[in-house]
Amino acid sequence: MSSWNSMIEEIKKDMHSGSKELALKAISHLINLVRGRGKREVLKYLKALREARKGFVVLENIADIVEKKVRDFDVAALVDFLGKMKMSIIDAQNRINENFFKAVRNSKRFLTISKSSTIISSFSYICNKRKIVVFVMESQPLGEGVTTTTLLNKSGCIANTIPDATSSYYIQLVDNVVVGADAVTLKGFYNKIGTLQLALLANHFNIPFYVLTDTLKVSRKKEIEVEFIDIGEEGGKKLRIPLLELIPHRFVSKYITEKGELEFQKLVQV
Repeated sequence: MSSWNSMIEEIKKDMHSGSKELALKAISHLINLVRGRGKREVLKYLKALREARKGFVVLENIADIVEKKVRDFDVAALVDFLGKMKMSIIDAQNRINENFFKAVRNSKRFLTISKSSTIISSFSYICNKRKIVVFVMESQPLGEGVTTTTLLNKSGCIANTIPDATSSYYIQLVDNVVVGADAVTLKGFYNKIGTLQLALLANHFNIPFYVLTDTLKVSRKKEIEVEFIDIGEEGGKKLRIPLLELIPHRFVSKYITEKGELEFQKLVQV
């Protein structure tokens, strides 16, 4: 079995998974640690998990929830609890899919960014019922939009990757902009860099801007620290940009969650 620190390194190095995928991976790690490593290793993992990926609030929330359950360290009870937590995340996604389907029942064309398992699942749910067109921003510097396009086409959607620079053109062709969220705070939500650009364009062209998120990603902080990534060098100095950016609540038409459509005031109180 892998050690707790090698599991944390796996989380740190995974730059292509979204919050929900990382959350499910972390819970699987915890189940293995509880079964085979003991309380001390679990606590070390939880402490490191909080700092493993800056900006991914779901990992902090999982660590806080599980730490309260670890005190007595009943292996069977902990494994059962973690299994139920895993299923609750999957169930939340199913309910988001249904709520999203209802919210956009008359929409045919969408624009999105990056690779979010929440977004992919929700679009795939719709494409099993009717045909829609999804334009996916390439999402540089990591380019994960290409993967999103591939997965959506496999699920029956008509998906196309578009260059990031063309978003102002394509946004005028769609009914809605739909994005995921890595965190929701008192000041706004955090998502892949480039999302604020979409929010501003949607606001300018009066296009509905929807955010799909489960409530496990909510933080009562005003702002959170985010990761930076290297994109090259200039004059011997590394060029760095944030992986995530803050989008103010005022640009969001609807937050669609497993609990239904929520105004941000109610969402941050969940």
